Amino acid sequence: MEIPTRARISSHGLGPFTPYFVAPNYELTGKGVLLKTIVTEPAQSTSTSPPGCFTLKLGTKVRGSYGEGVVLAAQCTTGRLTQYRIENRTGTTFARSAMN
Repeated sequence: MEIPTRARISSHGLGPFTPYFVAPNYELTGKGVLLKTIVTEPAQSTSTSPPGCFTLKLGTKVRGSYGEGVVLAAQCTTGRLTQYRIENRTGTTFARSAMN
């Protein structure tokens, strides 16, 4: 079973409008740490992330209820939640969440 790592948000009303994240969204990628504050804009490179955001690094081997795998990417919101995207040996990806 694959756990989705993205959500779709529908908004109804008169526009235009710009959707902002309630808390900044940090992403850990192969290109470094990216910061996203506006949903419709691309993430911007940043040199720092909040303390405790990414305790696991890319490529870290992990084991959990879905089996063993390696961390491919991660997303973090300040002081709330970090979600890691993990791939197992068969190529299936799943998510693991941790509170900050």
